[in-house]
Amino acid sequence: MRDFGKAAVCFEAALSLLPDTEQNKAERATNLSNLALAYFNIGRTGEAEARISTSLELFKSLDEGTNPHYAGALNTKAFFLFSAGDAAGAAEAFEEAAKITKLVYGESREYAVACRNCAYALDRLGEAEKAGRYRALAEKAGA
Repeated sequence: MRDFGKAAVCFEAALSLLPDTEQNKAERATNLSNLALAYFNIGRTGEAEARISTSLELFKSLDEGTNPHYAGALNTKAFFLFSAGDAAGAAEAFEEAAKITKLVYGESREYAVACRNCAYALDRLGEAEKAGRYRALAEKAGA
């Protein structure tokens, strides 16, 4: 059973225990991304959007944006955008997530999922040719 309310409490507690230091940026960014998803799922969308924005800012400042969890945070942002009807913003975020996922994990299952997500958003935009390219990349990667 998924209890996003309890998850939010846990992520809030984790953040309160992590000092806001350079050394903890990746952990804080990951927790903020997870907290954003929990908030979104309990209807606290404004707080979710604020947390994912902060998470993405932190990730961008780390490792030139190549932290493996950055792609996950981009997927979360893309999901929020897609849910709000912004398929163009979602496609852009999914594309960036796919690029980072390939860089970090290669043509893996994670990369295939990122490509499929991107194809779905591009289909919604009516960009069938580009969506088809992303579906082909997903199939090549094994999903």
